[in-house]
Amino acid sequence: MNQGTDTASIRVVTTVRNVLVQLGLETVIAQVEGLVLAASANEPTAITDAIRKHRPGIVITDPEFAIRALRDIHRLRRNVRLVLVSLREHFSVRDGIEPGAVCGFLGCNAFLDQIVALLGQTARCVGTTTLNARCADCPGRVTLLPPKLPLSSREAQVFEMIGTGKGTTDIAEALNLSVKTVEYYRQTIKRKLHLENGWELNEAAILWRNGLSLPAHRLAENGRRAKRR
Repeated sequence: MNQGTDTASIRVVTTVRNVLVQLGLETVIAQVEGLVLAASANEPTAITDAIRKHRPGIVITDPEFAIRALRDIHRLRRNVRLVLVSLREHFSVRDGIEPGAVCGFLGCNAFLDQIVALLGQTARCVGTTTLNARCADCPGRVTLLPPKLPLSSREAQVFEMIGTGKGTTDIAEALNLSVKTVEYYRQTIKRKLHLENGWELNEAAILWRNGLSLPAHRLAENGRRAKRR
């Protein structure tokens, strides 16, 4: 565990399993004015002690550690801003984390200036009240939104449910739709995402739910096929 010494700065605690990501965060934190790394660890069991000991203003953590971090923050009555960092491409609800509970998400495709901007924005909120309605206007909230898919809201619902492993009948019952309507949505989703068959649809939906995008080469290849038809 590395401990910072500048008590006038906002303390940051990081709990990230991947060592390379951890080292990268240490470099970036050093570039953000007003931030100092108070502690870093790669095990979730260290979160509680780090929050209690260092009283950080910001905790940067893996999504898989976030539930524990949120629980500790609440139990210790700390007003801490939480930022998620992941090797995934976008925020995923799979981990059971409500977007309103965190300040932002840093994925594997984030650029350095985007990372610095998000941490800087988060730092400016430290010391204010806990997450509230004003947070909805925060620029950092955009990082919690997955890339836009060319789907209608209902198609997106069906696509997300496919990603949970639900079949056509289960989806129809959950959304109060007919089986034929769900089958129609499955067809339109495949067409819009240039997916060849049900297997590719299931694969794409699972990837998306897990914070990963459909492989770009497959989208491009299937898109070319669609144009030739």
